[in-house]
Amino acid sequence: MKNKFLKATLIVLATFASLVNYAQQVSYKILEDNPDKNNVFCAFNLLDFNAYLANMSVGVNFYGNATINKRIRLDLDIRKAWSDMGEGVFAPKDLTKSFHIMAGGQFYLTNNLKKSNAKVVLSSSSYTSGNKKYTSTTYLTVPAQKRQIIAVRGGLQYFHNNCESSNGSDPSEKIKAKLNGTVDFLKDPINYETVNYTVTTIGVYAGLSYRNIINLVIKPEGWAQKGNNSLNDFYADLMFSPFINYNVKPNGKQAFLKDADLNISENSKNYLGWRVGWQSFLGKKVLFTTKMEIGQQPGNGNGAFFANIGLGIGLGTNVAKFTK
Repeated sequence: MKNKFLKATLIVLATFASLVNYAQQVSYKILEDNPDKNNVFCAFNLLDFNAYLANMSVGVNFYGNATINKRIRLDLDIRKAWSDMGEGVFAPKDLTKSFHIMAGGQFYLTNNLKKSNAKVVLSSSSYTSGNKKYTSTTYLTVPAQKRQIIAVRGGLQYFHNNCESSNGSDPSEKIKAKLNGTVDFLKDPINYETVNYTVTTIGVYAGLSYRNIINLVIKPEGWAQKGNNSLNDFYADLMFSPFINYNVKPNGKQAFLKDADLNISENSKNYLGWRVGWQSFLGKKVLFTTKMEIGQQPGNGNGAFFANIGLGIGLGTNVAKFTK
């Protein structure tokens, strides 16, 4: 058994070494090495999954940014749910699904162009030996220019989330309502159906970001054009929302709840929040986009931790007037 394992390991190492040695012997011509080619990037994530502690939703996400000179960038991020688990089976038909919008900008503290080594993959293949799967990759390491930017960022934000009461069956939920002078759990004692309510917040965010961009295209001898075209944004924000509003959303059989007041001292509110995130654009023309965030939203005091992931397509272009 040990001899077979050792033999397989030696074969893999020898194959890897030969491929790396071969790749580094391949001559190539640099066709493009310009990380500043595009100053506007837009993304449309066809799948945007948001797991909010008080709700979960699946929707779409449009976001984009434009660098209008060497120091200033504008940002826009819009998310709209098309499937909202916070609705529940007893939700009113006119209930608005979760909706988020953030609009702001960035000021570049540093904006440097540096030399780096970019990995350019020539080919990749997989094979199975025994019960193990191996991947063999042939690549070149090519000197390339990398744009690196550190910035402060900030802006305005609006969050609208749907929530659903437990009809008083879960005391840990703690959402209460004041109706006819009496404070009690938000519940439907007549139809025994769950009750929907929304949490809307308006506020600001501020933080730091780091961006790196590589836009390299080469023509290796004996291969088609290859490249390393990537943009990565990393960011961390603090959020503050002075305006937080609870609003009950009864269905047709819960009209008696229409005057229930949820904005009472018994319902706590989170005015502060935070998030860290990553956005990525990969590709030369039509871009593959990825976005991830985790954090805590301002709003529902019963728990506002969230995780977000989005996948989609994007586009990078150059607007000449922005560089003047």
